[in-house]
Amino acid sequence: MTLDDSGDGSLAPRTLSDGSGVSDSWPELASNTRGDLAVAWSQGGTIRVRLRPAGAAWGPEITVSDADARWPVIGLDDAGRVTVGWRQVTGAGTSLHTSTGPITSTSRAAWTAPDQLIAPQHMARLGSIAVGPEGHVVAAAVSQRVPEDTEILSTWHRSPGGSWSPSLLGTGNANTELVVDRVGLATLAWTSNGVSRVSTAAPGQPWSTRDLGTAWIQDLVIDQDTGNVVMTYLVGPSYTRVVTHREPGGAWRELSSSPGASGLLLMRLGVNGTDVVLATAKLVGSDMVIETAAWDETAPVIRSLTLPTGPVGQPLSFSASVEEWLPYRVEWDFGDGASATGASAQHTYTVPGTYRASVRVVDAVGLVAVRTVDVTVTVPPLTGPGPAPVPPAPIGAAPAPAGAPRILGLDLTRKKIRTSRAPRRTRLVVTTDSAASVRVVLRRRGSRKVVARLARSVPAGEARLTISTRMGKARLRAGRYVITAVARNDRGVSTPVRVTLRVRR
Repeated sequence: MTLDDSGDGSLAPRTLSDGSGVSDSWPELASNTRGDLAVAWSQGGTIRVRLRPAGAAWGPEITVSDADARWPVIGLDDAGRVTVGWRQVTGAGTSLHTSTGPITSTSRAAWTAPDQLIAPQHMARLGSIAVGPEGHVVAAAVSQRVPEDTEILSTWHRSPGGSWSPSLLGTGNANTELVVDRVGLATLAWTSNGVSRVSTAAPGQPWSTRDLGTAWIQDLVIDQDTGNVVMTYLVGPSYTRVVTHREPGGAWRELSSSPGASGLLLMRLGVNGTDVVLATAKLVGSDMVIETAAWDETAPVIRSLTLPTGPVGQPLSFSASVEEWLPYRVEWDFGDGASATGASAQHTYTVPGTYRASVRVVDAVGLVAVRTVDVTVTVPPLTGPGPAPVPPAPIGAAPAPAGAPRILGLDLTRKKIRTSRAPRRTRLVVTTDSAASVRVVLRRRGSRKVVARLARSVPAGEARLTISTRMGKARLRAGRYVITAVARNDRGVSTPVRVTLRVRR
């Protein structure tokens, strides 16, 4: 027997059994959230297992049954406890057994002696075994009474560290699908004489059963993180495909009912919280066609963003980490009219400032998640003497139009001047990338009232304007002043740039 567990997509098989004897059943595989793996199969009339703890290599082959054992089923909880069940055929009839061992075991000595669920009789088969993450185990089996020739569906529940507790569920030829959650709540879907039912039972409680009518169960799955259960089945002569969903403590809720599923071969479900995906295999003419459908009630989650801060003219890298199990697309709006798609993107800003950028994630069914952030774009530092770099424009400031002048630097030769003695003046150093008309206004910090104005036409490069405590009729009193400069030409106006001046007595 071989198994692929390479994890790298190479599908390179790994040989787990030596091939001696006759393997008279399909292998059964179990896993848990830790990443442990366990596989069981029947070979040479005994049940064999091989175990692989998370991050370790496969252990040796272990025989866990006596002779004449067939058709294993296997389950594995989050603590690494492995439970294997099988049927054993002897001259006295067919009996059902289970045994439990740790994922780290390397020999049969670490496994429990086989528990007998059903004593030898005319016919018995272990249909399903389910193991919850916390160690609750539920088994379902069909046995045949003689001479009545009646088939009985029986179940057993075993709490962590406890013993098996049997329960009789019904009669008839039952095909079963079984799941159990963290607290031991079991859900069993079964078909008896063409009528399907779904039953639920908590540990130590009787089964509660709901009839589905003339139906054929296809699949039953559980999301262990939430306890949500999803079931799909076919109804009536028209083979109507039904998908239903149940949250813990709630009622079954129909997600879909699609008539006319003729030619259907197989349906399989996947569930993640309230999100469900269904894969269907059916015959269309002589071809087998695989179709998928999804029900998604949870919007994508943007877990984290990588947002750059850098200078004008340099490509900046953006990336988003998204949690979403369905296909999705990522859309970026960089706040300056440019956009991109993909989980990672690059963008180059041409004007300094703070831009309101956003990322939008849309999943396959149209659910949306949006995050909005501020991206600061700076001016590259100047080489040699000159004014300080331009501070970022206010959040939300629109970038200057194409061809408009840019103020590359704004600084004061003195940050402080006095009203009563020298120094009473300073120089405002303005650096522009092109010839422009520069306009300057002074306001007391915290006030919108303009105290003084200046205007001058300047060439490209550096220009100096005088700021003093007396500017025409204006007198600057002690306090802090915000100086705002803009540059204008016939193509537009630059982004405003500001610097602060302190006036003392």
